[in-house]
Amino acid sequence: MDKKKHFSMNVGISWILVIFILLCLVTFGVLSMVSANSDYQMSKKTADRVTAFYEASSRAQDVLKQIDQELAASFSDGSFPQSALAKLAKDQELADSHSLSVSKENTISFSETLSDTQALSVSLETVQAPAQGEQLYRITCWQVVSTVEWDYEDTGELFNGTLE
Repeated sequence: MDKKKHFSMNVGISWILVIFILLCLVTFGVLSMVSANSDYQMSKKTADRVTAFYEASSRAQDVLKQIDQELAASFSDGSFPQSALAKLAKDQELADSHSLSVSKENTISFSETLSDTQALSVSLETVQAPAQGEQLYRITCWQVVSTVEWDYEDTGELFNGTLE
């Protein structure tokens, strides 16, 4: 009898297919974990920044309350706004802790620190001759500003489209 050896590759191909599928699953699992960790870190940074903004905004509201009380007291005395502006300009605690400044144009400015590179800048302008019950000032600026100088980095020579 003539017996021929029959070589079968069916088992080997199925194992290679199983190993390939397992490698794909492991790769996608690792990529998913890396992506989830990256999203978590970004969410954490965003939450910290939003918290810092609202804390600075709350401190700015406290300073605004003090300014409002001074302006209301000077309005009831009939010396609005000069006496309140003079008193605020002399208040060393506000000037030191909140960088409060008063200009000759009846503008009050101060800032609250958000981080080591940002601050919340607030500017107010007193209203000239307000009627009873009207707002004594208006907010002209309430924005986040950078407290550090931007450092321009030279990117070197860029490709201009020609090979020279």
